[in-house]
Amino acid sequence: MKKLKFILSAVLLSFAAQYSVAQEIKTEIFKVGGNCGMCENRIENAAKKIDGVQSAEWDEATKQLKVSYTSPASLLSIQKAIAEAGHDTEGTKATSKAYDKLHGCCQYTREVTSQEAPKGKVQTVFFKVSGMTCADGCAKGIEKALYKHKGVKQSEVNFETGVAKVVFDQSKLSIDQMKKIIEDFSPEGESSKYRAEVVAN
Repeated sequence: MKKLKFILSAVLLSFAAQYSVAQEIKTEIFKVGGNCGMCENRIENAAKKIDGVQSAEWDEATKQLKVSYTSPASLLSIQKAIAEAGHDTEGTKATSKAYDKLHGCCQYTREVTSQEAPKGKVQTVFFKVSGMTCADGCAKGIEKALYKHKGVKQSEVNFETGVAKVVFDQSKLSIDQMKKIIEDFSPEGESSKYRAEVVAN
């Protein structure tokens, strides 16, 4: 009988440990377009509607959203929910219809995308970059590698979210060329380990 109780206790502890790992809380910080307190409430509420989101705090000054979540929530599902509420994120853009529904004071200045801008004008593209292990050598290195190329006006790589934002002139540089720059980057002669996928353009 004692042996049976011991086995049952061991099984229960094993399940508890697995559940604890499965429910590990993740925290992400990323940029979300907005202007005011109304935007703050809308952005935070949109994030919190996703099952698994524990907390969401948007800073009006920095435009950064800090969100903590567990499974089944994911970064993409959270960003999509916010975009559906009318607010652009680093990973997902709101539709024009969703943006137009925002109150006048909430209609923030949006980045110009390649679909909206005339050919040859400055545009913005977002890449999801995998393989980064540090902020200085990886993220900053990719930023510099992009910026030194003709046609790139601005490059920002957020190590925390793994998102690279590039403002460029498409008459001088293509999205595929920028993708190659990211994937070919190798700090201090190391073999390239990065992969880049377009998440918004």
